[in-house]
Amino acid sequence: VRLHYFSESFSVTLNVGDVNVEEITVKVKDRKLSVSGQHVEIKANGFSFQCFTSEFILPPDLDATALTATISDDHFLKIEGFGTAHISSSSQTEEGSEPQVQTTKKSNRIKLHVKQ
Repeated sequence: VRLHYFSESFSVTLNVGDVNVEEITVKVKDRKLSVSGQHVEIKANGFSFQCFTSEFILPPDLDATALTATISDDHFLKIEGFGTAHISSSSQTEEGSEPQVQTTKKSNRIKLHVKQ
């Protein structure tokens, strides 16, 4: 886990291993970012199970609705955002709108759930 926490920005990078994009959940509630995922693989002689859960407190001036989540081909999930003072009015999302999601491939879409 790589965490960058400054008054004007926030980013966290996690290695999600073999967990598929569809098996990852990213939520924000009460300034707490929660990331979790689990992967089950059935094998001839049993099964393999991977899971992770991480939580982070977001900076007080961060615009949680403007967080972005990107997953790379080498299984690194990066979530980042900027403080409200550093986001231009042209790039701000409307109140109550869903956060932006950016991915390296269309199939790598991760939905962010924000409850403020």
